[in-house]
Amino acid sequence: MHLYKFHLHDYDIRRMTFDDWRDSCDGPFIAASFTPSRPPAGTKLIGREVNSEVLLVARGESRVSAPESADGLYPADSVCMTSERCFSRSAEETWRLKQTRVGVLIGNELRATGVPGYLFFGPGTPFKAGKYRITLDADIVATGDDYIDVIDGLSDIKTLARFSLSPSRREFDIELSEPTKALQIRAFVMAGSDVRMRGYTLSSLD
Repeated sequence: MHLYKFHLHDYDIRRMTFDDWRDSCDGPFIAASFTPSRPPAGTKLIGREVNSEVLLVARGESRVSAPESADGLYPADSVCMTSERCFSRSAEETWRLKQTRVGVLIGNELRATGVPGYLFFGPGTPFKAGKYRITLDADIVATGDDYIDVIDGLSDIKTLARFSLSPSRREFDIELSEPTKALQIRAFVMAGSDVRMRGYTLSSLD
């Protein structure tokens, strides 16, 4: 668990209710069923695991924070902190995790280099069945047969959806009829295309 690895390895961990923690403990609290959008008064959300959706809660005055570079954790200012069944990744994270085949990081943008291939792909994690929206934070200046697709699997791949990339479109709605094992969103760019991605998000519509 990333929360244990990055935050809790030197804490005296005990099982207790949220109310008991708030009344008697000054360390962080791990919650699996906390409502992210309405943190109780005097507390704050400081992290959330991508795969498990487990939350890390701290007192309002606490200086405990989630490290920005920790793979598998959302920072407190992420859009996915207040939305269940959500995934978000920036261009910097995509570059750091080497989830690009033909992109180069310039500033906060992952840019196509004129070579055909996958500009980005990820996350490769399970998702529940339901309706979702893919949102790109990107500039798509020129495209040919560029596309974005959604697949399940890392080796035995099943294509779930495919959309053409165009300068006027940034959102793509999909419906997963069953849970996925390793869902990935991929953007394929053709030779000569000018696509500049700053980040992408998969969020639930249910």
